[in-house]
Amino acid sequence: MHPLKECYELTAEIIRFFEDEQNDDRDSKISVLQDKLRKRDDLMKKITPPFSDGEQVLGRQLLQLNDRLLQLLNKEKATIQQDIIKVKKRKKIHTGYINPYGSLQTDGYFYDKKK
Repeated sequence: MHPLKECYELTAEIIRFFEDEQNDDRDSKISVLQDKLRKRDDLMKKITPPFSDGEQVLGRQLLQLNDRLLQLLNKEKATIQQDIIKVKKRKKIHTGYINPYGSLQTDGYFYDKKK
C-alpha cells in the first residue's frame, strides 16, 4: 500500500479514537495515541513526490484530516492543562490546612520607631 494511503487511514483512525468517548483511562489513551502518532510520523517521512491526480486529491483530504486532528490534540492538551492547574490548587489549599502559619508575610507590619 502507498504510504500516503496508509497515512490517510491511520489519521482517520486516530480521529475516530479521539472522538470515541468510551476512552476514560487517560494514561492508556495517551500511550496508544503516542504509538499511532509515531507510526504516522514514520509514514509521513516515506511520502515522496511525484504524485498522481488521485494521490493529490488524497493529499488534500489528508490535510483536512490533519487540521481536524490538530484541533482535537489541542483540545486534549487544554483539558490536561486545566486538570494540572486544579491539582496544583488543591495541593496548595491542602498544605494551607496542614500548616496555616507556614506562609506568613512579614512585610508591612508595624514598623514603629521609639524616640
